[in-house]
Amino acid sequence: MQLHRGVADADVNRGKLCLKGIFEHELFNSAGRGLTPLRRDEWHQDWQKSDWDTVLDEAANNIKTIQEKYGRDSFAIISTGQMLTEEFYTLGKLTRGLIGTNNYDGNTTLCMASAVSGYKRSFGSDGPPGCYEDFEHTDCLIAWGSNLPEQHPIIYWRFKEAQEKRHFPLIVVDPRVTMLAQNADIHLPITPGTDVVLQNSLMHVIFKENLQDQNYIDANTTGLDALMAEVEKYDPVTASKICGIDEDTIRSVARLYAGANAAMAIWTMGINQSTHGSDGVVGINNLALITGNIGKPGGTSLSITGQCNAMGTREWSSCSGLPNHRFLENEQDRKDVATFWNIDEAFLPKKRGMYQTDIYHAIEAGHIKGLWLIATNPLSSLPNTERVRRAMQKLDF
Repeated sequence: MQLHRGVADADVNRGKLCLKGIFEHELFNSAGRGLTPLRRDEWHQDWQKSDWDTVLDEAANNIKTIQEKYGRDSFAIISTGQMLTEEFYTLGKLTRGLIGTNNYDGNTTLCMASAVSGYKRSFGSDGPPGCYEDFEHTDCLIAWGSNLPEQHPIIYWRFKEAQEKRHFPLIVVDPRVTMLAQNADIHLPITPGTDVVLQNSLMHVIFKENLQDQNYIDANTTGLDALMAEVEKYDPVTASKICGIDEDTIRSVARLYAGANAAMAIWTMGINQSTHGSDGVVGINNLALITGNIGKPGGTSLSITGQCNAMGTREWSSCSGLPNHRFLENEQDRKDVATFWNIDEAFLPKKRGMYQTDIYHAIEAGHIKGLWLIATNPLSSLPNTERVRRAMQKLDF
């Protein structure tokens, strides 16, 4: 058997591999693996083997033909969370700087949109303020809708190693008794969808008992009066009837979190995959801000992404903006990137185009005639797949 090892000096893994990493080599010889380019003229036809030069020329020609006939935005590109950061940057440069369509998105819109918008609402930028190293400095950790042992085993190993050294308490907020919940000091099995109520109630207790870091709030935040007015409505007795966590537990968790020298919150899809996920992210950020837990070791609100390089898409692929958290809406950002790429600044759009889910509706309506899908499968990840299938069958290419 071939032996596979992690890279010892890789900063995240530190030599460890999860199940996917250990067995990934089996993909190379697995049944059904694509080995050569395939092409066909109609959906119902059988695939024919081709070669790279032929299919690349054909793809490029079709992109140009569609754009010449229907306009630049008539060709759409949907990417992934599965590529290397350098690949994301190159794709963004190709899409924004050469192909020039504004209907370009990544499938991370589906899983990470709440984290993106929540970070932007709180901090003005989709840049997580913490990192995995914070596990090694924190004195208290709350995990919201996150099950590290099963979903992020390498990150769980980092967390567990830090916890065994520092013995900080783990609080898990999750309706299910997950593997992480079984390891928690406190498990809060909330009524599904009531995270924001619990967050507001924790903040209510922190303000009522004067546990907030007022100097930090005064120096670094705005909107305190509006926040206090909102959380005033969610005293622990009222909140307990909505979220299903008894009032004494709400108070003790608030004291534990606010009393820690450094407190950390992580979350995954339990928060993000919600109709009000963005509000949940803002609630986590607000808890960190009122206790002075942004900008110091072990104090952070850290989104744990759902795909291997969702942050690469968000930061470098130019999907929702331009590289390194620059904005299409910002004139100086457009100028800087256009100069660096040696293109005309006017070639870049002044705001982002359609989201992935909108692109399929635009195909259905006939506004988009061509589509490039990269390492993503909408017929397994989107709802109402038959409608998506019918829409894609209308494409010219």
